[in-house]
Amino acid sequence: MHRRKKLAETFRSGPQWTIRALLAGVVAAGVAAVPAPAEAEPVGAPATAVSATVTLPTGDRVVVPASGQPSYLGSSPGGVVSYQGANGDRYVIPAIAQPYLGKQLDPSLFDVSALARDDAATRIPVTLTFAAGATPATPAGVTLTSVDGTSASGYLTPGRDFANLLRSRIGADVAAGRKPGTSGLFDGLAAMNLATGAPGPIVQPRYPMRTLQINGVDEAGAPGNFTVFVMNTDSMSKMAIQVPLVDGIARIAVPTGNYTASAGVGSYDEQGNNTAMRFVDLNDFAVDDTSAPSSITIDMRAANSAISVRTPRPATQDIVIAGYYRFDATGRDGMNIWVGATGQVPVYVNAQPAARTGRLHYLLTWGGTAADPGERYRYNVVFPSDNGVSADQAYTVRTDQLATVRQRLSADPGYAGKSISLLTVPTDPAISSRWGGGVGAADSGATVPGELTQYLGTADGGQWANMYNAPFMPLIGDVRTYAAGKEYAERWGHGPIAAGFGQYTGTNTCLACVAGSTVGLAIPSFHDSAGHTSADQAPMPGHLALYRDGTRLVDEDTYGVVITDNPARKSTYRAVFDVDLTGQGSYRQATKTTTDLTFSYSPNPAPGSTLPASGTCPGQTASTPCRILPVLTLNYQMASDDTNTSGLAVQTMGVKAGHLSYDGAGSKAPITSLTVSVSFDGGATWQPSTVYGSTGDYTARWSNPASARGTSPALRVTATDAIGGSITQTITDAYTIAG
Repeated sequence: MHRRKKLAETFRSGPQWTIRALLAGVVAAGVAAVPAPAEAEPVGAPATAVSATVTLPTGDRVVVPASGQPSYLGSSPGGVVSYQGANGDRYVIPAIAQPYLGKQLDPSLFDVSALARDDAATRIPVTLTFAAGATPATPAGVTLTSVDGTSASGYLTPGRDFANLLRSRIGADVAAGRKPGTSGLFDGLAAMNLATGAPGPIVQPRYPMRTLQINGVDEAGAPGNFTVFVMNTDSMSKMAIQVPLVDGIARIAVPTGNYTASAGVGSYDEQGNNTAMRFVDLNDFAVDDTSAPSSITIDMRAANSAISVRTPRPATQDIVIAGYYRFDATGRDGMNIWVGATGQVPVYVNAQPAARTGRLHYLLTWGGTAADPGERYRYNVVFPSDNGVSADQAYTVRTDQLATVRQRLSADPGYAGKSISLLTVPTDPAISSRWGGGVGAADSGATVPGELTQYLGTADGGQWANMYNAPFMPLIGDVRTYAAGKEYAERWGHGPIAAGFGQYTGTNTCLACVAGSTVGLAIPSFHDSAGHTSADQAPMPGHLALYRDGTRLVDEDTYGVVITDNPARKSTYRAVFDVDLTGQGSYRQATKTTTDLTFSYSPNPAPGSTLPASGTCPGQTASTPCRILPVLTLNYQMASDDTNTSGLAVQTMGVKAGHLSYDGAGSKAPITSLTVSVSFDGGATWQPSTVYGSTGDYTARWSNPASARGTSPALRVTATDAIGGSITQTITDAYTIAG
């Protein structure tokens, strides 16, 4: 009996902002459509690098990578505080929810790691508790499915209804001169929690404890009710905790030693809109071994340094994020918190010196779009500091700090004229190995097809990655290093779009590797002409059948699997992967693809097949390194416009055939053949094209008949290599012939 692993956790490691950990598991959503044979065990579907774009109860969207920083997209102008909890999960708290956090709204509702794991995209399962004597009722956006006394279960539909409820209650409090959140969110509601995705237990070592009193003061000088983050900077393992203040005070027991504490809060107007974000950091303080309690004060009035960025061309801020990455004295552990805002909401911080114990890495990320809506450019810049937080938070971007990137955005004809997000994420060298790089900014108004000029900052090393965030077809690129003063061009979404592997650079989790007796295989659902690969999100419309020497191992709705008992003998694998976009959005092209892949396994490593040291794979240990399997890849360069439409009578398409590789490592087996066929009648008949070229680089030519104008032909491409590998890919509606 062979063994297969569930992949919810198998591939969670990843690079930088985990841009390419395409097997990383944060969401497990496989549903077996065809029963596995008796000897097979059920397998969960792997999720991928950017595993999910989750929606918070307020309607704000967050891109959640398998590891590293989530990227906040927002839904309307406003602030946010994000932190990693002691349970290891990531929390993203919009400002309009903060007045109710820890009161009627449990932080679990904003645990984006749990929301991603449970695939809570359109319905967030919740449990509600009501005060004694109160009649259970539903807050706006909540549907109850069962009621038992003062307890109820149901689901929250994230979006405008719930966000408007929060704003209206906050606005009523502000208008009445009360602190936001004073009057409660909903009469009779005592608490609302996330019903699933409970984090694991928090283990806190036992030490002799001393009392620490935390005082909080809001921006008006009154006792502040907010959450304070406290960490022992000698060793995070001694203490890392979030402490809610009640009436401006909290007392906790902590081990003696050195500490850091911080908190972020929002300000609001009479309509309940978030008007500012403030963040106060107390970088160093000590808790002494005395009987007298230690005391600190987090005073929001100290956050009086406004962040601003001046750019060479006029730009209007659409995102600003102040990141605090605090390492302890061991250098191994730490806490990271960031506060930010979308739109033009200002962010204020307080000045702090460099850390005395451990290290504080302060990272400012800023994005702004052209002040004139008719112009298509934007800035994304980042500024690091290891010397504390300066009182002067006014930054000036110099031209000699910028790289210019011309982004050409193609689109399916069904999405022409619509808007997508181009998510831009920095990779900060100081934190990339620990926290995945940095926090991203999004261009919320990139109309496709079209072009966008990006000015990317290089003050922090110039490493950036982009994600073309189109519905059902998000595409991501490798982390690239951009040099100041240089110009670059990049094209997104150009087809034919198809499933398959690519040639990758940088830190990665291997998509097709073997380590010892473990084989890990996951096939990205989409890639474009530039080699950008899909950031698959569960549930995806894919079905995988996998065979070894003719024996079926997998046959279910998934796009990846881990086999844990691969025999130490030569064998042949065959994978058939189907992707069906029918009914998904408005897509008219690449509606169905079938990828039929054959590759060999040998217990003797092929030269050059070892995965680079920066990569990872399932089953990897010190004695079982990762070896890249010789799976074939196809990349298409169709002569067509930015809607993948061609007006040519004689059609040409470049095809590059090769093998999966990472930083050049992978199979070097020669490509021995390539054929291309075209069907103008939905696959009933196929016409061979003329193919020129060799050694993996080919050009195919065929005629587009006048009778096919306005239709979308199908393509079938087959390639073979010298070691018995093959790939046949069929793409329905591969491109469109102009009408």
